[in-house]
Amino acid sequence: MFQESPFLSREDSVSIMDGTDEGISAWITINFLTGGLHSSDSPTVGMLDLGGGSTQITFSPRDE
Repeated sequence: MFQESPFLSREDSVSIMDGTDEGISAWITINFLTGGLHSSDSPTVGMLDLGGGSTQITFSPRDE
């Protein structure tokens, strides 16, 4: 389908993302948009994504 479309794509340019990558990408996005990644003293927020077949809960722990 992608090869027949007018968009330039390679054989490996589209894939299904697993839940871990989905949660991390969403956490980075929401914290970038809310300003949590702009400085070290800015707090970050947790993220909950309820999907059709999965749920991702992503946050930055305070202690290592």
